[in-house]
Amino acid sequence: MILKKIVPSNWDLKSIKDIGEVVTGKTPSTKIQDYFGGEIPFITPADLENTQTYIEQSLRTLTIKGLSKANLLPPNTVIVTCIGTLGKMGITKVTSATNQQINALIVNGEYFDFRYIFYAILRKFPLVINQLVGKNVVPIINKSSFQTISLPVPPLPEQRKIADILSAVDNAIQATKKVIQKTKRLKKGLMQQLLTKGMPGWHSEFKDSTIGMIPKEWMIIRLGDASSLIRGNTPSTQIKDFWNGEHLWATPTDIVPINGKILENTNRKLSQIGWETNKSKVVPANCLLVCTRATIGDLVITKQKVSFNQGITGIIPEKVETKFLAYFLPLLKRKMKQIASGTTFLELSLRDMKKLIIPIPPQNEQQKIIAVLSSIDKEVQLERKILKKLQRQKKGLMEQLLTGKIRVKF
Repeated sequence: MILKKIVPSNWDLKSIKDIGEVVTGKTPSTKIQDYFGGEIPFITPADLENTQTYIEQSLRTLTIKGLSKANLLPPNTVIVTCIGTLGKMGITKVTSATNQQINALIVNGEYFDFRYIFYAILRKFPLVINQLVGKNVVPIINKSSFQTISLPVPPLPEQRKIADILSAVDNAIQATKKVIQKTKRLKKGLMQQLLTKGMPGWHSEFKDSTIGMIPKEWMIIRLGDASSLIRGNTPSTQIKDFWNGEHLWATPTDIVPINGKILENTNRKLSQIGWETNKSKVVPANCLLVCTRATIGDLVITKQKVSFNQGITGIIPEKVETKFLAYFLPLLKRKMKQIASGTTFLELSLRDMKKLIIPIPPQNEQQKIIAVLSSIDKEVQLERKILKKLQRQKKGLMEQLLTGKIRVKF
């Protein structure tokens, strides 16, 4: 299917089949162990999850024997998922093979820059998906349809210049992602140290406890003795007058996407009448909402009064700083899941949650620990803002450069 589009006079519209050789992946027999476990990447859609452009490693690998039963792809081949989750993309960095969910384009380097073609497909594919997939139960773009997708193609020197610009932005995006991941790893290590051993240099004596060795000056206490805990509730959904007001009413779907952050809004809201019927299931600002059903352990800090459903436990801290507790509870996530029960879905009972043991450092140390970890959170937030800005910049540049709306000198 050729998608017509106006392009500059010295550009062409080229079908993918005219840009290079299209190869659909193939899986060697999984019954023959000698085919797998070698050094050759065997790329599947799962290997395209991390949004890195160049792929040189994969979850599964092939031996030379296995590669003989697959379709060999040279370095710099553009790969696209065309069955299931459509449009995941990458470029092979080394000799590789793929499974049958992926179509690969071995670009003719004499006339085309593989990087430019990668970006051109990346920009075009969402439109292609809308036009080709239709209502298939399993989304699929077969090889013949894939080959007929048309792309706007400038002269090779301009392709290279456009690819250089977009690659530079991509490199900045990847560098920023690495900074975020490195900072998050630093925070994870610090949390384990600070939340169980205290501030470095502050303690010379430690004592054994039910949660391990902790500073001598620290106390341990049950969560239910350090805080008030409330299990949420859902007002009747049959009574319309209870809903669509201005009062926040949280469910796990409000919490999971912003785990560890501040809750500022909710998808559904209660009316004043609904709020009044549920007012015993409310926590004030600067408290915690913790998922205790299905997605157990994810949490947020409240910014204002919030009501919530039965999949959430509200925690009103009394003998511990809210943020200290927000940082410590994720260390108990595994424990929470272990003691949860249920057949349809796991649920952590209010009784068992109250029995969770937490450490209580002196208040000044709690505040110092909060300050250290909060500073790292701010670094991550800053890098995420930079990342979003770069991603917006890339999207804008792709739209301008890959259509010829803005021309580049070469």
